[in-house]
Amino acid sequence: MKKLFTFFIILLPTILSAQIVLTNMPKPDANVWAIVKDGNTVYIAGDFLNVNGISRPHLASFDCTTGALSSWNPAPDRSVYALGIAGGKLMAAGEFGFINTQTRNGVCMFDLSTGNLDSWTAGIHSPYLGKSVGTFNNSFYFCGPIGNGSGLQKIYEVDAITSAFTGWESDSTVFESDAIIVSGNYVWTGGDDLKRFNINTGVGDSWNPALSSSAFITSMASINSIVYIGGSYTTIDGQSRNGLSAFDSTGTLLPFTIQSSSSQVWSMFPYGNFLWVGGNSSSYGGLPRYRMAQFDVATQLATCWNPSSFSSGWSFVNSILVSGDTIYAGPGFPSSANDYLTVSKATCIGTGITENNSENNLASVFPNPSIDEFNLQLNFSLTNPVSIVVYDLTGREIESHFNISPLENYSFGKNLKADQIYIVKIIDGEKYEVIKAIKDF
Repeated sequence: MKKLFTFFIILLPTILSAQIVLTNMPKPDANVWAIVKDGNTVYIAGDFLNVNGISRPHLASFDCTTGALSSWNPAPDRSVYALGIAGGKLMAAGEFGFINTQTRNGVCMFDLSTGNLDSWTAGIHSPYLGKSVGTFNNSFYFCGPIGNGSGLQKIYEVDAITSAFTGWESDSTVFESDAIIVSGNYVWTGGDDLKRFNINTGVGDSWNPALSSSAFITSMASINSIVYIGGSYTTIDGQSRNGLSAFDSTGTLLPFTIQSSSSQVWSMFPYGNFLWVGGNSSSYGGLPRYRMAQFDVATQLATCWNPSSFSSGWSFVNSILVSGDTIYAGPGFPSSANDYLTVSKATCIGTGITENNSENNLASVFPNPSIDEFNLQLNFSLTNPVSIVVYDLTGREIESHFNISPLENYSFGKNLKADQIYIVKIIDGEKYEVIKAIKDF
């Protein structure tokens, strides 16, 4: 194996709160339930009536770089709860009856290039509560009622290009849908229960995992054909889960669990091999993470990203959008009226490791990689004892060593697990240096 000897800085648990909140972003005056992005334009939907003190009832858009509010103002008469983008169109679902003066009972589409309301209508005879929009290729999926006042609903597909129903619909009704996604060969939906339907035929299968009493589903996400289901529940399919679970493409419940201080997950966003989770917890993965956390789905552990410095006043998180190193969040009932939309730049995403520009040069570690233990060679100019702390890539402390003399031949890491990468922090008073160490087979 080729030797790697690279210096790194890691944002450790004591400084993980150093996220950068962007102050030039819009300030809606009430809850934001959905956030989507098209190019440089971000769309938000919710309960708000004004943004930056300007009338923008329930729907608004702004420039992701400057934060400048656009002139787009479709003015639904009631709240919007879900957004989706497909085929050059934006679909919105909510409890509205009108878009400006045009009737659109609970669901509508807009042309992204012009912002104009699309002529398509769902044919719903009275306003209903639309809570979910799913997208796949150039199609939208939404849940709507059958007939007038029946209360029964199905999932329907709409071609965004032609602005027409495709003829696909679920072969059975769903009581309510708060989340719709397409993953593998199925359209998955969740509300008061869980169902999925074949994406080609609309036929539902036997997948219908039981939830704990009074449970409900709020969100779904898919990563590498694994479907993650967020909501308020303590058991699913007969097994204990704290508001978040995972199913494979066959519908089998996976041993994916996270430690959290609450059993409620309100929102999720998949990004690469990471899953962003929002709820009302104060800790995730055994680490302090107030209301939001980023998880590595492979390890099931919370990463170094930590919003606690600005999320401590939130009650929960309604919506999440991640784009590069920018995180958009719609907090529920924040302590500050300016926080209904919070946009931050992450100084730490994933492992939280970036190249070290420090010139401290306190020490070196060898051999690296090592199959046994590591030797610590301190800089000859050091005069005071140093300490070292070893972390794994999630920021968890694995072992620590104190009062190491600069003249001492010191070894560590004999009991570290093989085939792992560790972060070694060498501390000399207020100075420190961080080295990546590889434990080989």
